[in-house]
Amino acid sequence: MYTTNAWYRTHGYHPPFDTWFVLMWVTFLIMVTGYFGFSLKFIEEDRYYTKEFFIEDGGINNVHRQKSTWSFLGILFSSIIIFTCMKVSLTDTSDKRVMKESKERDMSYAMVKGIPVVVDGWCSICKSNVGSGTRHCKFCNKCIQGYDHHCRWLNCCVAESNYRTFILFVISTFIASTMSLWLAINAIGMYFNSESKYNYELILHNILPSSTLNTVFFGLFINILLILLSSIIMAFVGHLLFFHIRLCKYYKIYFIFMNYL
Repeated sequence: MYTTNAWYRTHGYHPPFDTWFVLMWVTFLIMVTGYFGFSLKFIEEDRYYTKEFFIEDGGINNVHRQKSTWSFLGILFSSIIIFTCMKVSLTDTSDKRVMKESKERDMSYAMVKGIPVVVDGWCSICKSNVGSGTRHCKFCNKCIQGYDHHCRWLNCCVAESNYRTFILFVISTFIASTMSLWLAINAIGMYFNSESKYNYELILHNILPSSTLNTVFFGLFINILLILLSSIIMAFVGHLLFFHIRLCKYYKIYFIFMNYL
C-alpha cells in the first residue's frame, strides 16, 4: 500500500493490485477453461440425451447445433465480461474539478478507517471544495465524482462515469455463471445415469492426459469444482445484482415522490 498522500490510483490496473482483483482474474480463467475445455465436451457425446430429446433434421444432428449455440454464447458472454471489466477498471472516475485545480495535497493527513476525509464539501487531502456526490476513496486515495463504492474485485471505484458498465458486467457474469452451472450439472448427470456413464468415462479419457491416474475420480473432482465455483459466483453476483436493482428502484420512487412536492 502507498505510504504518502502524493500517491493515488489512476485506474484499476495501476499497482498495487488488490488480492481480490487477482483472485477474480484467476477464477475467470478457471471458469473459461472449465467451460470450453471440460463441460462443453459432454454435450456432443451424450447420445442418450440426443436420442431422447433431439431428432435428425436434414442429416445434421441437432446436438451439434446445440453445442455450437453453447459455444457461441460462451464466447459472447466471456467477451462481454472481459470488455466491461476492463472498461470499468480503466474509466477515469476522479472528480474533474479537483484534478483540474491540481492543488498541492496535504501530506500530513493520516487516513483512518471510519473517519471521513471529505467534510462539509471540503476534502482534507486534495484541499479542494467538492460536490455533494463526491467522496475521497481511501483505497484509490483520490476524490471520486458520483461515488458509489470501491470494488476490490475490479481494483477501482464504481461511480457515475462507469456505473452502467458495471451493471452490465454484473448481469453478464450472472448469466455466464448460470450457463456454466447448467453445463457442469449436465456433465456430471451423465456419470450418474446408467445408460450414459460409459460415454462420460470415454469423454474423460479423451479430455484428460493418458498419464492421469484414476481418470474418473479426477474428472468428477473437476466437475464438482466447477459446480461449486459456478454456484458461489452465481449466488454472490445474483445478490449484488438484486441489491442494485432494489437501489435503482428506491431512487426512482424517491425522485417521483420529490417531483410531487
